[in-house]
Amino acid sequence: DILDHFYNSGKFQYSLAYLLKGSSDSFAEFLFSFCTMWEDHNWFEGKHSLMALYKRFYEYVETLSSFNMKFFKELLRFDYLRYNRKKGDAFFAVEHPEDFKNNCHEFLQNEKHIQRILPRFVGKPAKTIIKQVHFEPFCFDVIEAIENNFDEIVEKEITVLFDYRNRNKIFENHEFYKIVLED
Repeated sequence: DILDHFYNSGKFQYSLAYLLKGSSDSFAEFLFSFCTMWEDHNWFEGKHSLMALYKRFYEYVETLSSFNMKFFKELLRFDYLRYNRKKGDAFFAVEHPEDFKNNCHEFLQNEKHIQRILPRFVGKPAKTIIKQVHFEPFCFDVIEAIENNFDEIVEKEITVLFDYRNRNKIFENHEFYKIVLED
């Protein structure tokens, strides 16, 4: 179950990569340690929602000492949103910057942005496009961290656009783009 939920599913792709990069443990040692925690907490009993799995993974990483937990939670939220249109529960709650919603609509009304990032929506009104995408602010540049294999983690506010119409056919995750919203 652990291997299927946390590795084979791909739903923890980047958060797991960050954990393994920053740990001296091998993948097998990580699995053993994580399974031990599941046994100790009787988590193997019953079914778990996807959100519960993200919380369990966060709880596990909290027991380790060498990780930036604020960044890790952002990365978990990023992994979650790659698969799920829903925001989840309070665990992933974030404050949106002032005028965030208006800035998102303005972004979608700019034909240059649509042509560059979402070309299949050219000519569609913003109110139609907004139903197929999601804008999410992050306080770390998770995209840059992923691209540089977590060698550098920059605390910098960014916005990610998740395209829920464009899905990777193998892993079922959605496309994403780092964007700049006008103030």
